[in-house]
Amino acid sequence: MSTFVLLALSLSLGAPPGSCREFHLSNAAKSWEVASDGLDVVVFGPGACERLELDESGRPQSIRRIPLGGWPLAIHRGWLYHGNYKRTIDIFDWTCEDAGLPVEAGRIELETAKSVVAAEALDIVNETLFVGTGTVYESEKKYIGRSLRSYSIANPVAPVPLDTLALASTPLDLVFSGDLCIVPIYAGAVSIIDISHPDSMVELSNIEIGVEPKGAAVASGALIVAAEDDSMRLYDIGDPRLPRLLGTEYRPTHAIETIDGGFCTVDSALTTWSIEPGRPPEPAGFVDLGIDMFSWRYSYDGVRDARYIPDAGAVVIAAFESGTIIADVRDIENPRVIWREPIVPFLIATGAQIDGDRAYVSSTPSVSEWAYGGVSVFEIPQEGQPRLLGWSDTRRSTTQCAIAVKDRGVAYTLDCGGHRMIHIWDVSDPTTVAYIDSIDSAPIAEHHLMVSGDRLYSAGAGVALHDISVPHQPELLGHLQLPDMIGRFAGLTTVEGRDYVWIADFGVAIVDATNPDSLALTHDGPIGEYGSFRGAASEGNRLYLVSGETFIAVDISVPGDPKILAEHAILGPEPGQRYTMDVVEGRAYLVTNWGSGTGSGHLYVLDLTPKGDVTRIQSWGPIERIETIRKVPGRIFVAGSLGVGWMPLDNTDLLLGVIE
Repeated sequence: MSTFVLLALSLSLGAPPGSCREFHLSNAAKSWEVASDGLDVVVFGPGACERLELDESGRPQSIRRIPLGGWPLAIHRGWLYHGNYKRTIDIFDWTCEDAGLPVEAGRIELETAKSVVAAEALDIVNETLFVGTGTVYESEKKYIGRSLRSYSIANPVAPVPLDTLALASTPLDLVFSGDLCIVPIYAGAVSIIDISHPDSMVELSNIEIGVEPKGAAVASGALIVAAEDDSMRLYDIGDPRLPRLLGTEYRPTHAIETIDGGFCTVDSALTTWSIEPGRPPEPAGFVDLGIDMFSWRYSYDGVRDARYIPDAGAVVIAAFESGTIIADVRDIENPRVIWREPIVPFLIATGAQIDGDRAYVSSTPSVSEWAYGGVSVFEIPQEGQPRLLGWSDTRRSTTQCAIAVKDRGVAYTLDCGGHRMIHIWDVSDPTTVAYIDSIDSAPIAEHHLMVSGDRLYSAGAGVALHDISVPHQPELLGHLQLPDMIGRFAGLTTVEGRDYVWIADFGVAIVDATNPDSLALTHDGPIGEYGSFRGAASEGNRLYLVSGETFIAVDISVPGDPKILAEHAILGPEPGQRYTMDVVEGRAYLVTNWGSGTGSGHLYVLDLTPKGDVTRIQSWGPIERIETIRKVPGRIFVAGSLGVGWMPLDNTDLLLGVIE
């Protein structure tokens, strides 16, 4: 299991059952955990849940992708219990018949007086919700909060606490067999708990295995424990107070699950096992899943979870880069793969440019492969889901941190791997993005790219200008170094026919870039009393800045003499966060970002007067890290650590959909 924090949205409580909010989401192939209620199955991955409604053969009859992330999950009778690693369990109505976002209807607060705890495992038996919790931090030099908790969900939206049983370490999973709950725990042990009376749970025994368990299954009165050392231990639990080790076998196992007639183990393949009381298990069947487990150790591929669906005789497997896989195990001797999700590249978007119905995205392709990146092209239709058109061979270049596109034919990306290169890509056919060439960039630390006509501007600790009248052969015309600038934020604006590049971080620099032979610094320093900025965007002759918790509108119609027009305190993040911003037609869109994707950001929408005064602030969150936010007609396009997506937008509602 993983504590990867994903996208979550703050919605109003007490919504009526069946309420849905529209969103649009394209194919997502990554999956981490599986929960089920009969033939209703939910798989979560980076940025979204997938709801699979299976038929009795185990094949999905419908697939709905929902922008809810978090870990772990449980579903029961139309309700989804959503552990979001934010010290709560949120409860959503799951009865929506259309592709919509369930509305939050209740919440369980897990925080205690002396510690902050989070849900690590969830499952439901009958009308009882069982929650394995772990402490997020240490309090008074004692780890507290690691426990198994039980709640009555006779009223699904108002769970009633029944009991809390302390555990020796963080629970990794909950496995149920009759009146027993088997809890693998992080500190190399497995706890066996009597849950026959959920309001007075009792630990019957604690099996020390010495290494971290990966999972457990119960079959024919035996407990099988898969462990980190690639061992598979078999215990007789006929007397759960005195479990007895029957044997150990060594084979790689990343998930284990009870099935009819035995159990199955999953790694690069699915193996079924038959077992008789008092005898070691025997392999019964085998099917290759096509998962490269070796690369899993380095690039996040591999099996994350598996769940047996008795009504379909199928096992739903969550594998990160291989997506969701369903195997039919009704014939224990002949398991077979009956469905697997189409795979698209996993994009960690670092920048984006919108051109009509096209989005051009610079990216790195996976969490751990920071050495490689490239270009992807998406179609953004007026209605319906965004669609990935094509992507580059990502191993031709290092991670790209900015992108600019000329006339839908050529894209330029900025190497942020320390090589100071600008890479050139042919995007004239979006289905086959092709690498063309690389050139040395200017001798400045660049972070941003912008195209205007036949000019390519790059900005960071200075400004550089390239002639791209021959798009495939950029020619450096001139550059201006600004040694006191880092260049976190930059943009291009035109005032009275002249191009100006602005850069903001510790102060604001405005450079007249009209004459490439003499790039001229017109302003360099603070704006009024503000000398440090955490966000910036421009529209026409207005520059909008965030300093501390203050939103500032600046008139730059005279670039050498910027003047503050309006200032407004906004509900901002804790110190150290920064803003990704866009301002279009009197409305500012701001996303707060931590230094990594922790689901702790918020989206703010500010309505502005022509002068720049703020008349209304709306906020949503928490959401994942977003590197680029752009207003497009009727929607907002976003790109960040969860990929790219868009938000339908009107005056009353704003929702986030993320695709990969």
